[in-house]
Amino acid sequence: MSQNRNNKTKEPVYLAPHTSFNGTYTFHCDTAVANYKNGAMKAVIRKALEDWTCLTGIDWKMGTDTAFTNTVSGIDSVCIIRFSVPTDSMASNTVASASLTHLNYSPAGTPLLSFGKEIDIKLNSNFDFFCDTTGLPVPSNQRDLYTAILHELGHGHGLNHVIDTDAIMHFQYSGVKNDLVNDLSANDGGDYIMFRSTLLTSAQLLTKGSSKINYVTCATNGIFEIENGKLDALVYPNPFNNEVNIQLNIDWHTNVTVNLYNVNKQLIKTRDYTVSNGANLLIIETEGLPKGIYVLNLSTPEAQIFKNQKIVK
Repeated sequence: MSQNRNNKTKEPVYLAPHTSFNGTYTFHCDTAVANYKNGAMKAVIRKALEDWTCLTGIDWKMGTDTAFTNTVSGIDSVCIIRFSVPTDSMASNTVASASLTHLNYSPAGTPLLSFGKEIDIKLNSNFDFFCDTTGLPVPSNQRDLYTAILHELGHGHGLNHVIDTDAIMHFQYSGVKNDLVNDLSANDGGDYIMFRSTLLTSAQLLTKGSSKINYVTCATNGIFEIENGKLDALVYPNPFNNEVNIQLNIDWHTNVTVNLYNVNKQLIKTRDYTVSNGANLLIIETEGLPKGIYVLNLSTPEAQIFKNQKIVK
């Protein structure tokens, strides 16, 4: 797996999609990718996009399929996922590669800003890809698409390689399925890039043909089976303003601890609640908190309910 960048820079990238993207990176599968193994490849790609969105809040979506033409990639205002062609000169051992097109911008008296405007991903057409997200063993004669596409999307997120062999962004393909949810380097790095990107103003971006990246969230509700007990949890609103509500439906009496952290992992608020059998509403006052991304942890003595649940003000 590899990463290629137009207009390379050592400065950290800001995610700043084309103005026409309206803050969303929408990926389009080439028809050969979309039809691969009766659509199995496209289903894995969709799952990988959703996984990154749930991890960091980046606004990634799957768009309509398109037919790739071998034109100038990276500046055509289309984020495409396609197979390699001979003119790509892809190394024989490279499973996939990503290109995050940059625009470097140096306002007077300020450090260089590098705007990542568009993402393209190539899959090596010489490999047979294993299309599965359930954890089944990868056949020895195939390459795992899920691992490869998570890795290349990480580059599209602005992340570089790491030396941790268990990390999604490790520089060498291992054939072992990695766990994005528990990948600290992907989580922390992705959060940092999203946080710094959301600090850019629309005025800064508009003059350079870019839009402000959207921060989106996954559903924050779930059902938990804990020692023969059941707990339903819902967090709202998200984004929030002056308070965050946590609705708990629980069938036993217990204590709940709520911790709220900023993106730098600093504890901002902590509250302990006693909850009873039935419906309980926990309210966290957030008036005065600056706008940004926050992390919510919710636990009982019996279990961790929400861990690193991202919410935004």
